[in-house]
Amino acid sequence: MIYYIIIWLLILLITYSVFLLLLSKKIDKFENKIIHLFFSRSNNIPALFEVTKNYIVKHSQVFKNSINLRKQEFSQIDNNSDFLTILQTETLIHKELNFILKLAKQHNNILKNNKFLYIREIIINKSFDIWDNVDTYKKIIKKYNKLVTIKNLTIIWLLIPIYKKQSI
Repeated sequence: MIYYIIIWLLILLITYSVFLLLLSKKIDKFENKIIHLFFSRSNNIPALFEVTKNYIVKHSQVFKNSINLRKQEFSQIDNNSDFLTILQTETLIHKELNFILKLAKQHNNILKNNKFLYIREIIINKSFDIWDNVDTYKKIIKKYNKLVTIKNLTIIWLLIPIYKKQSI
């Protein structure tokens, strides 16, 4: 009888740990999806640069910071930086894009340019997609970290090293 209980507990512990490992892998894939969304949004910076060239005064100075951040983004992705580091850079790129779009909004002529309106719409749609995914990511991480805390209260923490993920 006691053997059945021990076997049952072992099966439960193994199932729980496998579930956590699989969830961790899914979270990693989700992080890659979010990075891809950020990257596809910032791919529009060169197009925005070209379209606004004739409308914004001191055009090169306005785009200097966003171009440097874009270079930083490339190097972080090439160097496999952690998710939070990439997220910090993407937050700065987001602020730069908002600044550029607000600056462009002040020029009535650019608001008549269909290319600008198309690029602006793409950037805004990507930003909403990013926001939805980041919000979902935060919820998943919160639940995952609770499950890891529960795991750490049992003997599983000795057998399988699964760690909490940093929340954003």
